[in-house]
Amino acid sequence: MKTKQTGNLSPTARDKSRQDKTKVYRQEIEDEWRETELGYMTNNPRNPARFYMLAKLAKAAGDDFRKNGHNYSEWARNFAFDWRPANAGSIKVQYYITRFGYIALKPPAWCVFTRAAMGLKQAKGHYQTNADFNKRIVDYLYSSETAKIDRFTVNDLLIRAVGLSELDIKIKQQTDVGRLMAFLGWDRRRETIPPRRHYYARPAKDRLSNT
Repeated sequence: MKTKQTGNLSPTARDKSRQDKTKVYRQEIEDEWRETELGYMTNNPRNPARFYMLAKLAKAAGDDFRKNGHNYSEWARNFAFDWRPANAGSIKVQYYITRFGYIALKPPAWCVFTRAAMGLKQAKGHYQTNADFNKRIVDYLYSSETAKIDRFTVNDLLIRAVGLSELDIKIKQQTDVGRLMAFLGWDRRRETIPPRRHYYARPAKDRLSNT
């Protein structure tokens, strides 16, 4: 079946197509940053070669500096520009010059582990938890031992994955687990029967029943 080419679309349909493509690009970029962050979060850095969209952004950043670098202050080390991929809207890209003179993408503010690994300052309001703490929980959640379990409370994870006793659990540790679970895409829910505890549900895409 033939598909309509962008050039043959009406102006309204063309705008819709551009918006949809831009949305897809932004989601793919966010997903790749998220995978990068998870790698540093668990002391298991990912191979940059696997990230298609971030590679395209890095190339665009290099092109921008070669084309427009003479317009920037000689003291400038942080830059931003609008990348305009074909048949899509603009996407803001931030990059900087490393102390060795290389061009590098600047991770989003929420990528606290990635920024720490790159020696960048953390944005206000963002903080980094212990990498080993996160790794223990992630390894436990996705181990063969727990693959068929689709829900955990925060205390379940602190006791079983981290190895704390219930009396040693601190509020900050519970908060850190909640942030990690949200980052991993687990939904926070509440039991419908007493004692109605809050728990985190495994994402549908990660459940064995879907494989």
